[in-house]
Amino acid sequence: MTEDTKDNVNDTFLSRVSSRGHGGSTVTTKALMACNLGNTTMLLAMPLKDFFLQSVVSNAKSTLKDEEVAQRNLNPSHSKKLAVFLLKGLIQQTQGIRVACGKERSKELDSVLEIIGYQSYTAIQPIVCNIRNIDADLSELKVKEMITSEGDFACVNISLSSKTLLHVIDGQHRREAMQQVLSFLHETQTSRRVKKTSLVAPYQPEDIVTFADAMFEVSEVANNKPTVQIECHLGLNIDSERQVFHDLNNLGKNIEQSLVTSYDTSSPVSSLVRELKEKDFCSVINRISLANAIMITSKLLTNRANSHGIAKSKVEDRKQLAYDFWSTISKVLKESKTETNMLNSLGVLKALATLMFKYSFSKSKDVRIKEKLITLIETYDFDLATNPVFSIQVLSNDEIKNAGLADIKNRLDEHFHFFNDYTKKDIETKEIMKNQKSHLVKTYSCIFTEILEN
Repeated sequence: MTEDTKDNVNDTFLSRVSSRGHGGSTVTTKALMACNLGNTTMLLAMPLKDFFLQSVVSNAKSTLKDEEVAQRNLNPSHSKKLAVFLLKGLIQQTQGIRVACGKERSKELDSVLEIIGYQSYTAIQPIVCNIRNIDADLSELKVKEMITSEGDFACVNISLSSKTLLHVIDGQHRREAMQQVLSFLHETQTSRRVKKTSLVAPYQPEDIVTFADAMFEVSEVANNKPTVQIECHLGLNIDSERQVFHDLNNLGKNIEQSLVTSYDTSSPVSSLVRELKEKDFCSVINRISLANAIMITSKLLTNRANSHGIAKSKVEDRKQLAYDFWSTISKVLKESKTETNMLNSLGVLKALATLMFKYSFSKSKDVRIKEKLITLIETYDFDLATNPVFSIQVLSNDEIKNAGLADIKNRLDEHFHFFNDYTKKDIETKEIMKNQKSHLVKTYSCIFTEILEN
């Protein structure tokens, strides 16, 4: 068999069997009957692989013929992120099983987690499905009631044939993630290679045989251990199915970004900031909130405000800069006796982090200016009450000239439109210290750049 033939087999291994269930086999599972606002539903727990093979998605690009569409199109980027998350959970589960059996943790699997990230807890959100063309009384299914030894009703035993498909209403990206993980595990073991675009990228094993053996262990767990929780509606027509899809995806309220940032332990930037927070020299992190510290650290290391999806390897390579940055700022603030020090300002911290990234990692990298920036943080007058540069947007031309700020003012006018979104009263009440609007960050960045480059 040629390599091209192998690739074709790997690529189609699951897709060929996914469109119509198990190809004749029957899945038997236990179910709890529920009443959801007067509608009969089943609550199931199925092995992950069985659910994938028993379910189907009816979107516009579905391989099913003559089926009504009740789904949006798949977002490949989102499903791949979920696939990495799922693989992470399976690896952690595999390591947990090894430890429970008295074995040592797999060094190969720990190396993979170093790349894709470890998090404190992983779980698949329950999936919502519908069995079309079936009566709510389950008369078309093989159903057997299970009774306890005391004679009480416990649950029902249901046999699902390959023709009884679970149409996914909410969870198509989770289902696609399952396919990607199962395909990745299968391909690794058959082709004995890891593509540069694989779920563990940029990890490349030193010993492909050892890596394949480790993935075989994960595959054994994936095929036998994890279950998927399912709320299954019965006999919904297409309009009802679409309504459920709408309600689940449109009526929920997103949580605040600050909570997303604070609660997420899977981000390597978040883990780094939590590590820094434990250091005495990083007391400043406690002042500005964990979410803001993570956002500023992300800007410092990657120039991105959102820390999601940043590779752990990149954070590890650059973490020393985070130590230097936060320790310097903390040291200055500890020695400062004024509450009006602008190093407490989110806008100033964001501007300094942006410049530190620029002179450390971007195309404008300049070690000399980077060192000058550290010196600037240590020696510059950041006091809002004594340094008129932080009030430059509300100063008159004469005040700017007398303060020796004409060059900085000219640079600001030259590079971007001069906003006047805050007033002298805002400065006097220190509201400017809380502000991190983009025009203020640009203002501070421009001010510090003028000082550094002259």
